[in-house]
Amino acid sequence: MACISSSTRADAARTTLTRSRILAILFAVLIAVVMILPSNFVVEGAGVVLDLHASAGEELGLDASAGEEKIVALEGVQTYPSDSHFYVTTVTSWGNPDHGTTGAHALEALISPYYQLYPVRALYPEGDSAENEDKMNAQMMDSSQESAAAVAFDIAGYSVQEKLTVVSTDPLSPAHEAVRVGDVITGIKKPNDSQYAKVRNFMDLSEFMQSVEPGEQVALQVQRNGSTQEVEFATVKPESDTTGWVQAGSLIGVGVNVSDVEIPGEINYAVEDIGGPSAGAMFMLSIYDQLTEGSLASDAHIAGTGAISWNGRIEPIGGAVHKLRGAAEEGVTDFLLPAENCREIAGYEPEGMNVWAIRTASGAIKAAQAIGAHKTDGLTPCSAL
Repeated sequence: MACISSSTRADAARTTLTRSRILAILFAVLIAVVMILPSNFVVEGAGVVLDLHASAGEELGLDASAGEEKIVALEGVQTYPSDSHFYVTTVTSWGNPDHGTTGAHALEALISPYYQLYPVRALYPEGDSAENEDKMNAQMMDSSQESAAAVAFDIAGYSVQEKLTVVSTDPLSPAHEAVRVGDVITGIKKPNDSQYAKVRNFMDLSEFMQSVEPGEQVALQVQRNGSTQEVEFATVKPESDTTGWVQAGSLIGVGVNVSDVEIPGEINYAVEDIGGPSAGAMFMLSIYDQLTEGSLASDAHIAGTGAISWNGRIEPIGGAVHKLRGAAEEGVTDFLLPAENCREIAGYEPEGMNVWAIRTASGAIKAAQAIGAHKTDGLTPCSAL
């Protein structure tokens, strides 16, 4: 009969224990590597919040050379002091089209209520790159600054010049047979009007169309191949947005590009590290407030977000929940949000924060005035949509 000695059994036990330890160490190392290596996920959370009326040195932590210049500073035009505070809110993203965030951060985001986790390809298409995204975000920021300034100056009563060039026509639109790509719009009227109303900018065109019923005829004066042409066609009904709201009036039914923008002043923005279009609405409020006497919102502190179109429409943006939380962390209790973003924040409104729906630049201005005057009964809370 074979017999195994106690020493042999002890050696085997020690060998098994050693192997277990080695496997445990290897597993721990593997987990650690997974935690620090890039994942296939992007994490988003609340970003920086900037008071546009504060000095750049104070808000951005710059040295004394920044002086007292504001985040949004106007030059070459009369400006007025204000006690109002308008805050731009942002989203911070960890990860990009080239690689995701670390595994540890992705795991944290999965269990945290303060972050959102997305697969990289859910946000960025195949073939996209971090460099391309940076360029696109910079371009959208530049455009938002330009459109915000143009709209603010126009509403404040200044002359704003823009070149409106037709870039597309809808085959289903009555304008398709009359208007050509490349036409530059310079005037508009109803058939019975004695003369054309000048179209100096997109706001002029949009305001005129608010008085025109869908299907009603309009005549455009355009520059085509170096000569002035007059074309007439029926207008079309605007489509409703995601909340069911339909803007007043009608549309001409063509795509228009805005270029050669001229405003009577210069604006400097100290926001080099922020990209995308979503600061447009707050830029507009800050500029308008500086162009007009008094404090637009009294001494209120108002945060917000929203892209702004050349016609003054406030367009929806991404990351609304994170921006609300960022504003709440700064102690802001009034937030202006594009109406089409209201449904996605339901249940995520920070305690004690009023979130007001806005659709247009003029509506945002009126909302700021109402908040400052503590007369908000006429405003639409997001919870009502």
